[in-house]
Amino acid sequence: RSKQPALVRQELWGVLIAYTLLRRLMRLMAEQLQVAPQRIGFHVAAMAIIDLLRFAPLESAGNLPKRLALLFEQARLFVLPPRREGRTYPRVVKRRSAKYPNKNASQA
Repeated sequence: RSKQPALVRQELWGVLIAYTLLRRLMRLMAEQLQVAPQRIGFHVAAMAIIDLLRFAPLESAGNLPKRLALLFEQARLFVLPPRREGRTYPRVVKRRSAKYPNKNASQA
């Protein structure tokens, strides 16, 4: 990790740019599948995109469009189920558990 302020800023910008690129590719996947971008699972899609970019230098440049097309075909696997409507979990104060167990009538 960076220790100097200028290098910390540079590292932060790198993280923000990478996050923006991930989200942009996820948005393109969602448009192709005609679903809301929020329905694309971030973790699974991010792992697939990162793996694609990690191994891209090992292949010829001509294979990158094929790999991207394959990634977009696999995008249907990243779609999350729709959110269920009407589910609410109201906040409640839970009862404090007793320090000692209650005495039963049979124990008396």
